[in-house]
Amino acid sequence: MCDTAVVVDGGKVLFAKNSDRDADERDHLEAQWLADPPAPRDAFTTADLALAEWTERVVTTPVEDVRPWWAHRYWPVRNRRARI
Repeated sequence: MCDTAVVVDGGKVLFAKNSDRDADERDHLEAQWLADPPAPRDAFTTADLALAEWTERVVTTPVEDVRPWWAHRYWPVRNRRARI
């Protein structure tokens, strides 16, 4: 899960994103690549493996639904109206 915010102030735009994923994992991987750039095929293989691992953790981690009551109905209502 992540939160995203955008602030526009005096012609300046600030984008912010908060992720539940540990930044150290990505930072470690990027630092390795900067110190010793891998071949493109190796980089994509490593990235695919990391993505699969992160995705598995997201899918298997239980998360409490803390949305407000009206948000629980948002997508089901839209799906019903679209006849999905």
